[in-house]
Amino acid sequence: MIARLMLTLGDMLRVLTTLAGGAARRAACRKGYLLGLITVPFVARAQELPSPQDSMAAARQVVRWVRAGAVEGSGPELTGVCVTIRLDGRVIGRGEVMGEAADALGEATRVAIERSLSDLPADWDVRSEAARARLCVGLELAGPLIPLDGASDMELALGVSPGLDGVAVRMGTRLAARFPLQMLPARENVAMALRSLVAELADDPARGLAEFAELRQAGYTFYRFRTVQMAQLDPRGAAFFLHRGGRVIEPDEIDMALLREMADGLAVHLLHRQWPGMEGYGFMGTLDPVTGKAERLFSNPVGQGLGISALCTYIRSRHADPGIADEARRAVNELVLELAKVEEGEAEPWSDAASSAGVVVALLDAQPWLEPDIESVDVLRDRCTQRVVESFSPQAADFAVGVDENAWGMLSYAMVRLAQAGQGGIRPEQADAVVRATYRNTPPTRLVSHFPWLGWADMALAGDGAPVKGSTLLLDTRRRIDEHQLDALNLSPDDRDLSGAVVYTTGSNPLPDWNSIRPLPLLADMLADQRLTGGTLSQGEASTELGHLLGLVRYTRQLCAESSDGHMYVRPERATWGVRMSLWDPRMPVEASALALEGACRTMAAVEALAGRTGGSNAGADGAQSP
Repeated sequence: MIARLMLTLGDMLRVLTTLAGGAARRAACRKGYLLGLITVPFVARAQELPSPQDSMAAARQVVRWVRAGAVEGSGPELTGVCVTIRLDGRVIGRGEVMGEAADALGEATRVAIERSLSDLPADWDVRSEAARARLCVGLELAGPLIPLDGASDMELALGVSPGLDGVAVRMGTRLAARFPLQMLPARENVAMALRSLVAELADDPARGLAEFAELRQAGYTFYRFRTVQMAQLDPRGAAFFLHRGGRVIEPDEIDMALLREMADGLAVHLLHRQWPGMEGYGFMGTLDPVTGKAERLFSNPVGQGLGISALCTYIRSRHADPGIADEARRAVNELVLELAKVEEGEAEPWSDAASSAGVVVALLDAQPWLEPDIESVDVLRDRCTQRVVESFSPQAADFAVGVDENAWGMLSYAMVRLAQAGQGGIRPEQADAVVRATYRNTPPTRLVSHFPWLGWADMALAGDGAPVKGSTLLLDTRRRIDEHQLDALNLSPDDRDLSGAVVYTTGSNPLPDWNSIRPLPLLADMLADQRLTGGTLSQGEASTELGHLLGLVRYTRQLCAESSDGHMYVRPERATWGVRMSLWDPRMPVEASALALEGACRTMAAVEALAGRTGGSNAGADGAQSP
């Protein structure tokens, strides 16, 4: 029997690049093919890192020095050290030493303390022990430097695992380094970090713009290194060991209690994302928790609609916390009123088909909690409905010219919901034509880009009991997702925090990010529907699919920020439970948290539906229909 071999992220990327070839791989990525984990042999590289005992002793020493405001004595001999001092989540001092310094720990701490003094509040008394006790310390201890191969940005990145590895550049006897927990909150990729270090060594910003092949010829050498990561989460507590800046969510943590906690936490996070001022901005834009600020004052109309719909799903969940649900009802009404009021700089919700579709669905979801007879809401509904209706030509049985193909799935669902509500003059057969056109015009390998909306539309059209017309393609797409889901058995221990993610992309970077969770809400609904998934919790297709679903839930939970990530955030209470773009990009789009909330609520419902089954055939396989 051939044993499964573990791959690091760097190994996975290297294999993909080597086997696919540059042009072929880029073409495959542009077409959106699912990229799976390729299991091939590789040579493991030993990471000679400081032991846990030595690391903990070093952390205690640094905390004592920072509390005292001075370095007294010396620490152990280390390859490299980065000490970060934070005040209320904000970095006020950082010191890094790389390259077998005699007292790297003490020197890095000394530099961090000196730099922190210039960035303290005006009323700060540095002599006060109570004041210094508010400081939190972060620490990274470096392993050996390992040369990086490659002459291009992508080739150099292949050997580096983001969030775990730092990079360094040597020129002659001089060495400069960027540690992983410096790169992660700054969203600095490998090429950016290396070019910045080159410019630093050359004392010339323009030098960092040269090609890497040219820099190698000029004498620059590039390295990567792994670190032990530690940080205080509370000024009064000990430093904790971290993995990619946080902690790994273990599979056995995923149960109904955690799903309820996820749903409550995600709902509260979305409530915190409302604009607090007088302007009608609704949800704020993508949050950067490192700075505590939103990239824009307001989210786009699609994000607004998804957020409203997700809160409505939470309100309807029987597992919702009553107090949070009451707050969500109030917020839903406010958010719709704010969406109907287009502020200066905002895009009109009816300006494009995708935005209009998202708003139409949100208005239908929110109807029970909206104030009646609000003229601005009626205008919003009419204009968005008109835009949705005009996006499809019944005569041609196809989408109108100029409609973005990425909007087809959302338009399909909006059309079905309008038909069910008796709005917009849409008949069920017209809505059905839109759904069939989406299936017909989309290559099977791209159908996942229309999840969850296309599947929701098809299931809603069928109603209760009748076969789902597109079940064959829905089940085939689920199979593709299952096949390309990262399994902990195929990953190195260092990359186990990626297990459950689905690796697919429309760009050139196959690393998993928040887009992995897009199909989660639909996969939960498909699992609960006996027309699409037969069996029970303990046997048959349902048991297998539940395992895949919970794996994706685990990865979703991994993307949610928690207290262990809060050491990097200015206002961790506002960031907690927000879904990050990836494990190495802390930004939080509203859309990501909205779909995660949909997924958590629907997964709870699916588990309960399975628990109520006493048997059943494999209806998902036997009852498949063509679209």
